[in-house]
Amino acid sequence: MQIKLIVVGNVKETFYQNKIEEFQKQINKHEIGALLGYSQEWYNFSSLSASRKKIPFDGIYVIDAGTEDITNSGTKSSWALRSYFGRVNYAFDGKYLVEANMRIDGTSRFARDNRWGYFPSFSAGWNFSREEFMQFAEPVLSSGKLRASWGELGNQNVGSDYYPYLTPIDSGESYPIGGKQNIGFQQSKLGNANIKWETIRMLNVGVDLTFFNNRLTASFDWFKKDNIDALVKPVYPTVVGITGTANLPYENMGKIENKGWELEIGWRDQIGEVKYNLLFNLSDAKNKIVDLGTSEPRLTNNIRREGDPIDAYYGYLTDGLAQIDDFGGVDSNGKYINPKFAIPKAAEAITQPGDIKYRDISGPGGIPDGEIDEYDKVVFGDPYPHYSYSLRGQLQWRDWDFSFYFQGVGKVNGYLSDEARHCFINDYSIPKVEHLDRWTPNNPDATYPRLYQAQSHNLLFSDYWKEDASYLRLKNVQLGYSIPKKLLNRWKIEGLRLYASADNLLTFTKYFGAYDPEVRESSGDVYPQVKTYVFGLVLSF
Repeated sequence: MQIKLIVVGNVKETFYQNKIEEFQKQINKHEIGALLGYSQEWYNFSSLSASRKKIPFDGIYVIDAGTEDITNSGTKSSWALRSYFGRVNYAFDGKYLVEANMRIDGTSRFARDNRWGYFPSFSAGWNFSREEFMQFAEPVLSSGKLRASWGELGNQNVGSDYYPYLTPIDSGESYPIGGKQNIGFQQSKLGNANIKWETIRMLNVGVDLTFFNNRLTASFDWFKKDNIDALVKPVYPTVVGITGTANLPYENMGKIENKGWELEIGWRDQIGEVKYNLLFNLSDAKNKIVDLGTSEPRLTNNIRREGDPIDAYYGYLTDGLAQIDDFGGVDSNGKYINPKFAIPKAAEAITQPGDIKYRDISGPGGIPDGEIDEYDKVVFGDPYPHYSYSLRGQLQWRDWDFSFYFQGVGKVNGYLSDEARHCFINDYSIPKVEHLDRWTPNNPDATYPRLYQAQSHNLLFSDYWKEDASYLRLKNVQLGYSIPKKLLNRWKIEGLRLYASADNLLTFTKYFGAYDPEVRESSGDVYPQVKTYVFGLVLSF
């Protein structure tokens, strides 16, 4: 009998330490405050594993007793972060408020000369509802505040890599040297000792309002966020000798701009014994690559180019499906010939009615040239939502409580490719019910091109396959009942609440098939959103 012994040991330690000193002083209408502090955290992880086969007797748990299939491995990693921070704030008469902050952060993820980052921030506020000239609005306006802020924060998270500034040496295959197998080592990745903190700079202007004795609340924010010295992996020529995005080094380069706004409106009230509140949120945000630094543009399906959104869709525009009238005749074999529209060169011999018509936009000279090629590609969308919204509601009557949460996005694109969208392109691309609406001479207004086997000219990256990924989803609904305390006192129980909860019950969307609109790009290898039902209780003593 073959007995295998496996030994595994892991040690993971995370430590935190912090200290804060505060000062607060009020002199008449003046309020002055200050804060100083520091914090640090560090993480250590080590693992060791070993295994051997052919243990002579069951019950002997000694790794040295095995004589075959000897394996062992181990890893060790660590990181540390230390921060110093301070704040000074001043307020006069509860109307005018200013604040200044400073953070100094040091991380082990960067080389010694680049470990420290310095990040200031400033804010100001005006409680204009407390001004004498606003007294006329007191019956309606409970409070009103204008605010503005500017600040910087640092980002040192570069994926899961704790040592991105180092070039690692990895063990590779074994090689026969001198009649013995020897383990070889190789440099498969590149590090960059010059990387430093990525800076996130944000400007925010907003207003907060409350009405009708704080029953109605409203806030509006406009923001501009810039990622400066962004930590990204640029495009490298293949002559570097390193292939694969995972093996490329990070660099601080370029600038990414985000602009947007957010509106939030809430209502809180009570009717008899019924308490309820509603909170609605709506936001819009757009991003743009302002500067790529030293990196070349990436002209793939998800383009990275100055002036465009991050990973914008880059491909062909289309003009629907070709019809019989779009051809000049039929040859002796019944094949339609002489198309009246530009086609890709590789598809000249196979294009027929029911195929996609691509738009001839440009050529080498900057004008349409009657061919569909790289010159005709344009940006036709991006995968980021331009509107996000949500609605939360809570209701309480006596010992019963009820809540719901709707969430959705609008004006957002998705792109499904390969097996997720198409049939008959390989053994796994089976037809779906949506493919029944395919082009035929009797169905010229179909949504899907003519069906065929293993042809690809209709699958070029284009706006024809761009999906509307907008949706509205009931993310959560919950019903609860709290046992009256007078029934629990005899058992010295502070509280007992029974509840039932459900997630992702309903989804309203035009997204293709059964695919989840929250997964906006897929080739067919994702599961649909899971509906979850939970029954539970919360007990407190």
